[in-house]
Amino acid sequence: MPKLVDPRASRTHARRGLRPYPALFDPLEPRRLFAGTAFPYFLTELGAADFNASTAVSINNGGDVVGTVSTIQFVHPFMFDYPTGVLTDLSTPLGDNHNAFAKALNNVGVIVGNFTDANGLTEAFLYRPAQHAFTNLSDHGVTTANGISNNNEITGADGPPDTTEAGPNHHAYSMDLADLTPVRQVDLDPNLGSTGNAISFGGAVFGVSYVASPTPGAPPIPEGTRFVDNTNFGSTPTDLGHGTVYATDVSGAMAGTHLSADLSTRTAATSLGAVWHDLGTLGGTNSEARGMNDFSAIVGFSDVTTDTNTHAFLYNQGHMSDLNDMIDPALHVTLLTAYSINNKGQIVGDLLDATHAHHGYILTPSDLAPPGNGTGGTGGTGGGGGGGGGNTSTLGGSVSANLPASTVVSGSKAKLPISFTVTAGNLAFSGIITSQLFLSIGTTIDTSSIPLTTPVAKNVKLKPHAQTPVKFSVKTIPAVPADGAYHVLARLTDPTGATATAIAPGTLTVAAPHIDLSGAFSKTPVPGKGGKTNLSFTVNNTGNSPAKGPLAFSILSSPDGQLADAAPITTLTKTVNITPGKPTKVTANALLPAGTYFLLIQLDPNDTFHDANPADNVISSASQIQV
Repeated sequence: MPKLVDPRASRTHARRGLRPYPALFDPLEPRRLFAGTAFPYFLTELGAADFNASTAVSINNGGDVVGTVSTIQFVHPFMFDYPTGVLTDLSTPLGDNHNAFAKALNNVGVIVGNFTDANGLTEAFLYRPAQHAFTNLSDHGVTTANGISNNNEITGADGPPDTTEAGPNHHAYSMDLADLTPVRQVDLDPNLGSTGNAISFGGAVFGVSYVASPTPGAPPIPEGTRFVDNTNFGSTPTDLGHGTVYATDVSGAMAGTHLSADLSTRTAATSLGAVWHDLGTLGGTNSEARGMNDFSAIVGFSDVTTDTNTHAFLYNQGHMSDLNDMIDPALHVTLLTAYSINNKGQIVGDLLDATHAHHGYILTPSDLAPPGNGTGGTGGTGGGGGGGGGNTSTLGGSVSANLPASTVVSGSKAKLPISFTVTAGNLAFSGIITSQLFLSIGTTIDTSSIPLTTPVAKNVKLKPHAQTPVKFSVKTIPAVPADGAYHVLARLTDPTGATATAIAPGTLTVAAPHIDLSGAFSKTPVPGKGGKTNLSFTVNNTGNSPAKGPLAFSILSSPDGQLADAAPITTLTKTVNITPGKPTKVTANALLPAGTYFLLIQLDPNDTFHDANPADNVISSASQIQV
């Protein structure tokens, strides 16, 4: 069954700021369909015991799910990590006297939602797992938070806390997490209000805006809307016609619900321009589209002629399918709704079981591995890490690496044995795969990631769940933009162009090469006859790269031991190879002028070695010498 996590015993979830559900909440055993190609989906049921109910509303590409669980008293938001099978309550400071609803999360796990405060008013919240902290967004001038993009922008309705989530006092907004300042969108009718439901990576807001009804005394009519703001998109929002937009994809296409002209029926619809394109129904009168992924697959729910309950649907490549036909009927459940679909094809919503209890669920394509195998995960412990999230390939993998604890230097030679184990899903696989290692500040591969190896191609033939290793030989550490700890990630590309990512346990600390020279006299200089003097001094290198080549050093006289008022005597050169941590002794003969002064040696006066700290390049005699 999904594991309840005690943060006192789990460092991972303690860092996330999560706590287990109270004893009242008892998750059901996830019931998975394993049928090879007989049925397209596994089913993972997120249930609750007795009088509790649950629903799952959003899933990201890494397999994190958010939703709500209901008790006889309150509603609480939850997070479910599909790769590990861990179901946890969010440690909200709202207290048990408030109902809270998670609405959406993005690919880095940032969650938004709404709650009812002690006065019965609706307010918005933000939860950032990396900082394990909640933020009351109503303190920043918004009432609801309904959507969040992978660029960390939020949308919903602005205005003060209210007993309603829409109306003339509320308007769609966009808000960047960097400053939490809402930017109000332009409404179709500023006197009737609007709400944002989804926001794209580029910051475009989608939702509903209200217009006046032509019938006197009738309520305002909802219009599906692509909002724009005066700064970025001009000043005219796009009116799609009667309905509501609930989701968008990377191309800017939209999915939602189109209302008939007389507002009597609802039909799932999509749009890439300025008009709705109806998707139809599963035979009944009404349907609604609620989620879509970046491949324009759309999910929602529809009336059917054979059941009084709605049925969840998947619309893909021009065809609407009942998701209940894609699972084993022996499970005795009815998938009522589908609210979200990720780029792997995983779908979440709520179902009705044989006892007439409502539970959240996750559908996973049968050619993807079930929970717990690391596919799409966030890393592991010991010798192998899990997936890095956002996988689209049916293949998965894990990385084994013995990364050094000490800092490695960009450009230096290194011997890093790293192995990438590729694992087939529930179906056999045959073809050429290409694998490559990257360094990344985060746990995903993006445009800022740095190639650690060249791509390695391998022709593989795997039975279901079989594995094959891909070995890499890292001989040189690449240059990095900044010193710090970097994750080592492997990316696999299959013949279809689909990818899978895995992350090695631990991190590799990388620093740019630098030299830091300093020194001291090995013995006090003793001038000989006519000023002939043998000089002996030691040079240290406290940098991380060897100082190799001609080392110039200037010999100077100073009345007070300071370089600022020193007079040059001569400059000499010695060929050196000074490795960090290994002092090198240098000797030289010089003809010193008559006088009483401190004797100075300035190492590398022309900064040939680009010394990290030239201030400590001066060696001074302990006392004045007399020549």
